[in-house]
Amino acid sequence: MRCACTRWPSCLSSWCTSGERARASPAKRASLPLPRSPRCLRRASLSLRQTLQAFFGPLHRSRECEGGLTTGNDISVIVPNYNGAALLPACLEALAAQTLPAGEIIVVDDGSTDGSRDLVRTRFPQVRLVALPDNGGFCRAANAGLRAARGQLLALLNNDAEAAPGWLAALADALALHPEAGACASKMLFRDQPARLNSAGLFLRFDGMARDIGYDQPDGPEFSAPAMVFGASGGAALYRRALLEDVGLFDEGLVAYSEDVDLAFRAQWRGWRCLYVPSAVVYHRVGATYGRESAGAAYYRSRNTLIVLLKNMPARVLWRYWPAILAAQAYQVGYLATRGQGWAALHGKWDALRELRGVWARRRETLGARRVPERQVEAALSPLGWRGRDPHALARG
Repeated sequence: MRCACTRWPSCLSSWCTSGERARASPAKRASLPLPRSPRCLRRASLSLRQTLQAFFGPLHRSRECEGGLTTGNDISVIVPNYNGAALLPACLEALAAQTLPAGEIIVVDDGSTDGSRDLVRTRFPQVRLVALPDNGGFCRAANAGLRAARGQLLALLNNDAEAAPGWLAALADALALHPEAGACASKMLFRDQPARLNSAGLFLRFDGMARDIGYDQPDGPEFSAPAMVFGASGGAALYRRALLEDVGLFDEGLVAYSEDVDLAFRAQWRGWRCLYVPSAVVYHRVGATYGRESAGAAYYRSRNTLIVLLKNMPARVLWRYWPAILAAQAYQVGYLATRGQGWAALHGKWDALRELRGVWARRRETLGARRVPERQVEAALSPLGWRGRDPHALARG
C-alpha cells in the first residue's frame, strides 16, 4: 500500500531512526532521538480518535465513571436562591427525604433581602450556606456553589423545585451506567399540573432556538424511557465534576437564561453527551424565582439567545441556515412584543450585537479547544420546525 504522506523523506527518516535504535548498543541507543510516527499514521490516529468519539463520546473518563457510585457522599446539591424564603422549605425538605442522601447540600444566597439566610441557618442547620454580598444573577450564584462543592457529582436544583424521593438516586445510577454521559437531565413536571411536562431535557434547532423537550405536553409513554438529548435544564441537572473541569462553569456574562444551553453547547464541542433520566422526577413552580413575565427576563432571554448562537453554532450551520436564523430572532422579538416586552427584547438584541467582539473571542476559544469534528455537533441539533414532543424522535432518525 502506498503511503499517503506527502512528506516522504521525513516519513522515511523516522522509520530509519527506529531501525537504527533497534540495532544500536544500549549506550548508543540512549543518545539517539526517539522515533516519531510518520505523518500519515498520525493523521490516521487522529481520524480514528474522532470516529470513536462520534460513536462512544469523549475518550477521557474520571475515576467515578469507572467504578460507579454506591453512596451519596460523592454528591453535592447546589440550590441557588434569591428572595426565596417562601420556596426554600419545600425544596430543602424534599432533598432531606431523598432515598440517596447527598453528601452535602449547599444553598447559595444571592443577596436576598427576605430573610432567606436566617431561615436556612435556623431551620436547616445541616445545610451549607454560601452568602453572596449582592444579587449577581443565576450564573454567578450557581458557579459559587459549584466552586464550593466537594463532590464528584454536582447537582443543580432551583429553589422553586421539589425533588421526588428517588430523584438523586436515579441520576447517580444513570451516570454510573453511562460513562459516555457527562450530565443528566431530569423529568421536570409542573408543580400545579403534575400530569404535564415542564422539561425532559433541552433541544436546539438549526435556527439557534433552544426549547425544553416536551414543554406543556401530557406526560406519556414517549417520555418514559431514557434518551440522549442536547443538554440538561439547569433547573434540575446532575453534572460530573470532570465535565465542568473540562469545559468550564456557566458563563457569568450571560447573568441568567440560556446559560444551560451554552454549557451544553461547550460540552458537545468537547465530546460529552447528556442523558435524559425519566425516573428522576422534579416538580417545578415555573418562574417563581425570577418572574417569567418581567422585562428583565425578556431582555436576557432575547440577548442570550443571540449570544449563545453566535458563540457556539458550527460555521456551516450559520452559513447554510442564516435566513432561518434571522427569521427566528425576529420571531422571538415579535413574540415577546405580544406580551408587552417588545422594547426589552429589542434592547437585548442590540446589546448582543454590541458585544460581538467579545462574543467572537469566546467563540474562537471554544472552537479552538474542540475535541470532536463539526459534523458530530451538527448531529446533536434538531431540524427546523421540530417542537420537541418526543425525546426519542431524533434517535430514530
